[in-house]
Amino acid sequence: MSRSRARRALAEKARERKYQQSPRKILIAASLGPYGAALHNGAEYHGNYDLSFGQLVAFHACRLAVLAETNADLIAFETVPSLEEARAIVAALGHHREIAAWVSFTCRDEHRVAHGETISECASVLDSVPQVVAIGINCTAPAFVTALIRELKAATTKPIVVYPNSGEVWDARTRSWSGKADPASFGALAEEWRQAGAQIIGGCCRTGPEHVASIAALIPSP
Repeated sequence: MSRSRARRALAEKARERKYQQSPRKILIAASLGPYGAALHNGAEYHGNYDLSFGQLVAFHACRLAVLAETNADLIAFETVPSLEEARAIVAALGHHREIAAWVSFTCRDEHRVAHGETISECASVLDSVPQVVAIGINCTAPAFVTALIRELKAATTKPIVVYPNSGEVWDARTRSWSGKADPASFGALAEEWRQAGAQIIGGCCRTGPEHVASIAALIPSP
């Protein structure tokens, strides 16, 4: 069994276990990061790539071809740093019309994605793409998320997904994290994000079971 199929099997097993507790529909999303993550130099946090748009499309299309065989319910394109890469993802999705996806951006502040474009501009471009079923924010400081949700709400009618990091800061030069994470505060912020309009809420880098538990404790089940 391939690694991707094995992971799908584990996800399906976890979903079946959850269905014993709740009938709420659960989707399995296969994760794909940005081109910068493959460089392993922190480029996903600025989006300055030394390649053409066509090469960026080909990069994402190649990986989509692999995940198209896993029967994942959708693809989660995560930590997207720029509008150009979002456009490349849309172009790559055009080669696989059967695939649905969400696209989530990493952001530098309360208004802009890592490369500098506004989150509202990015959302406006994706809003008209049928294969993009949700738009969101991940691997971003929790303090920025509420304002970013408001920007998204004004620019798209699609569901909003948010899963920021723990609040700690990544240093690409030293390849280390600094700062503190507070799961209880993370849960309180999650309730704020829900009220602001986020429909899917979770955690990214440096979040763990305690953060997820704090979200579950504060957000009522539907």
